[in-house]
Amino acid sequence: MRKLQLNGGSSLILVFSFLTILLTACSQTSTQDKAALEFRRGMFERLQRNLSEPIITRVQEMPSDMLKALKDYDLSIGMGNSSKYVARMATAEELALINSYFNLLPNSYQTILKRKLLAVYLIDGFSGAGLTDWVVDRDGNTYYYLAFNSSLLHETIDDWLTYKENSFFDNSALSPVVRVHTKTKFKAMMYGLLHEGAHIVDYELAITPYLDPLHRHLKGRTQESSAFTNGVWVRRTQPETRYDFKHRVDLNLYGSVKARGLIPRSELVGMFSQLTKTPFVNFYSGTSWNEDLADYFTYQYIEKKLGGTVSVELIQQDSTIERYEPLRTNVAQERERFVRDFYE
Repeated sequence: MRKLQLNGGSSLILVFSFLTILLTACSQTSTQDKAALEFRRGMFERLQRNLSEPIITRVQEMPSDMLKALKDYDLSIGMGNSSKYVARMATAEELALINSYFNLLPNSYQTILKRKLLAVYLIDGFSGAGLTDWVVDRDGNTYYYLAFNSSLLHETIDDWLTYKENSFFDNSALSPVVRVHTKTKFKAMMYGLLHEGAHIVDYELAITPYLDPLHRHLKGRTQESSAFTNGVWVRRTQPETRYDFKHRVDLNLYGSVKARGLIPRSELVGMFSQLTKTPFVNFYSGTSWNEDLADYFTYQYIEKKLGGTVSVELIQQDSTIERYEPLRTNVAQERERFVRDFYE
């Protein structure tokens, strides 16, 4: 997921948000923080009328000025295809699918989204899967909006997760490749809603210590660890040494930032072996504690409530050379109690 955040943060997947990161530079002084918050207050006032609408009518076309800002920011960080972004409204069939998936989300998500989600936007040609950003009212309450790659409505969840896991590696060879199975029939939008929704729940409930510095300051959050991150993360983007893995800092989700390049595919076997010994359910989970939580909870919910089973295969020349179920490792199972409240 890409997160529109003031610090540059997670999600994207990468990662980082056009307005938020743009404003992260503004978080160096009190005066600049105030300017950043004032901008976010203006965004809230622009969108707040949507809070009186049913969730599904908050799926709207992104305003042209917001789309331009997103394009410009993504271009500035090296996402060369951002000029091709096209904002659009969902079709009737797509709205029906989104609405049905909203109704399958955890109760904790539905409660928070009904109160706090201002808008959902679809973007053709988007560089990532989705992004989350926050705005604030005059009383300091935070609200959120989401943007999704419209391809999530048409790709299967298994195909998208498989694409995601392989997107870090170059095409210098046809194999090995990673293949992800969920044993469900959902479209990838279910993944998008669960993952991005987890970021919103995290912003609200501080399951991880924080997601970005300005929001942290606004909420007065001083903790450097939480029950979920303790023993796994040293800081937001640095895991404990025993859970680090080769090329973790080189991960370029979806290959979106062209100048960063991709990891040689010959490195995949060794990295996959390392990953199976960590608490992380996939490579991207190792980039920050926020992405760790979002994908860990998503996989848990697929298994606990959506009838699936997540497994990951490493395929070499059409043969499976390694297979594991990321939620069945000892270290992953130890963390399940920290997210159980969100699906029970």
